[in-house]
Amino acid sequence: MIMERMPKNANGKDLENRIKDFFKTFSDIRLDNSYRNSRSLNPDFIVLYGEKPIAIIEVKALKTRKNIQKTIKDCFNLYRTINKSVYFLIVNVNNEYWYYDSIRECFNSEDIYTLLDLLLNAIYTHADNGDYLIKDFRMKAQNLQHYEKYKTLLHKYLKEDNLLTFGNRVFFHEEKEISFMKELLDSEISKYKGLCKYTKANSFYKTIKSCKFRLYDIAAMNDALETKVIEKYRHLKPEVSTMGSFVHQGFIMCFSQDSTDKLMNWKMYGDNGKGVCYVIKEKANTGNFYFAPVVYVNKRTQHPILLFLNELSELSIGSSQHFHLRLWHIWKYFFKYDYYEGEKEKRLLYIAKKGNQEIKEDWSEEYGITHYIEKDNVPFKIKEVILGPRCANPVNVKESFKLITNNSYPIKPSVIVGYKG
Repeated sequence: MIMERMPKNANGKDLENRIKDFFKTFSDIRLDNSYRNSRSLNPDFIVLYGEKPIAIIEVKALKTRKNIQKTIKDCFNLYRTINKSVYFLIVNVNNEYWYYDSIRECFNSEDIYTLLDLLLNAIYTHADNGDYLIKDFRMKAQNLQHYEKYKTLLHKYLKEDNLLTFGNRVFFHEEKEISFMKELLDSEISKYKGLCKYTKANSFYKTIKSCKFRLYDIAAMNDALETKVIEKYRHLKPEVSTMGSFVHQGFIMCFSQDSTDKLMNWKMYGDNGKGVCYVIKEKANTGNFYFAPVVYVNKRTQHPILLFLNELSELSIGSSQHFHLRLWHIWKYFFKYDYYEGEKEKRLLYIAKKGNQEIKEDWSEEYGITHYIEKDNVPFKIKEVILGPRCANPVNVKESFKLITNNSYPIKPSVIVGYKG
């Protein structure tokens, strides 16, 4: 579904229909028209989370931008006198979307996608914590009958301050969920000595010249069954993610564990030995990056991590509440079928928004038009470079690379000799 900008003659019903379509994925977010013509106010509609009004959407046709901010703030204050839970006001003014956020006391004009992203983030950010639902969840999670290995890790995070509840959901604070899931994924992987990436020499040349690393749209990966692994686990759904598949796109880089200078990797990923293998060292994460190992799943059996998360999400809390992973739309990309187990992949995933100017196009013989982004603030640095066993003019290439990189790290030839391809 593509959400288009409102037409010039937009009215509340047009906007309501578009946002209704958008919110179909979110089971406990709904729109309410009953506030119309009540208490001298006339909002186009209210967005409710559970039974709690959390945002109001107005459509106004102002002939001038003069005093837009004052108009929006006055309008917001009127609604706040009716219901203190309302803290977000979206106004469509002459086909431009403005919002007022009372928590940060700020005004801004944004694209409708970005606005709804902000709205859903605000819902989760200002959720409640420390109530009886969290106590109930903690008790039931600790009493799960299986998965002692994972329960030990879970217990570390089952503190009241780490959990929130809102509507019919209990969930982690975002930073706690990230830490929990990274530890959970890491628990399945044996310790490794190093991470490396194989690429074409030309691609590596462009990287070191620009000091930017290219991440490709996950839709262009060689696994046509990406994300299909988790479909049989019916309680693991991405519906609680902020915007889910509507707004965000995943871009990835793939690294191999303990696979430095291996012939099979040169053949498959290193331009059949003519490319480059660079070894990396992880560093502090910045921005919208998620860096974790891939867990490989046998198609004929159920994986214990997925079973554990599924049962955790299935727990009934109170009358109708359940635990959810807010970022499941991200974690689902870290499970693959074990056909690819030999890759020993650790995956760097970056989340971008559709329409983001960072997103560029390229042509690929395998996939046609592909999308990618280039980032310089990646959470790793190169510590060594190995030239492929079929590298043309390795001495000249080495000297050229050393000059470009200012001798920042060692560059050496492959130990593999006699390979003709």
